[in-house]
Amino acid sequence: MLAKRAFLLASLLMLFCLAAPQLSAQPSTDRSKPSKIVFDGDMAALLAQIAELHKVNIGLETAPNQPRTNVKIDFWFATDDDLVEGIIKAAPGYQWRNQGGFIDVYPTDAGCPLLETTVSEFEVNNTDWLAASETLTSLPEVGRELNALGLTRRSLDKQTPPATLFSVSLRNVSFRRALHEITKNSQNNFWMFKRYGNRAQDFSISYAPF
Repeated sequence: MLAKRAFLLASLLMLFCLAAPQLSAQPSTDRSKPSKIVFDGDMAALLAQIAELHKVNIGLETAPNQPRTNVKIDFWFATDDDLVEGIIKAAPGYQWRNQGGFIDVYPTDAGCPLLETTVSEFEVNNTDWLAASETLTSLPEVGRELNALGLTRRSLDKQTPPATLFSVSLRNVSFRRALHEITKNSQNNFWMFKRYGNRAQDFSISYAPF
């Protein structure tokens, strides 16, 4: 997964450098100069690399009936919000919002109620992303919602947790916001929530596209 992620990053860097020489791994702070993006491929992979290149926090919830979405884009943008807006326009069935610097991309219909579950108290100490997300999923209020929705979390094969250890304490936030905070504190920028199965009864969460 790490090798694939590095390849995607290198590919996107070449794309940006060819289309807009002023962009690099350290995005320019001069937003008066629009940049161009040309891309044809997997939306999740693109959002993950934009999150890493631009150091913005993006959470992607995929549609159960469309777990993989390809986008074809060719446009100029001046801000990160312009960039995400242009991508989502090319992805029918998705919408987005920026709440306090956290960007959510989620289905127009059939969003999962689990992500809106209120987490009354969450605290982890000196842990990694994977362990923290598992602790979050095991909270009593989350467990009740999982049972009500008939959902089961499935582990991804060969998912290596990021090396960064961190601590975080949260009160009265949504499950979605907690994932953002976990990802930010682990020095990552992207997370992905996907439902699958013949009744969309299974789900997985990852810090990388899958």
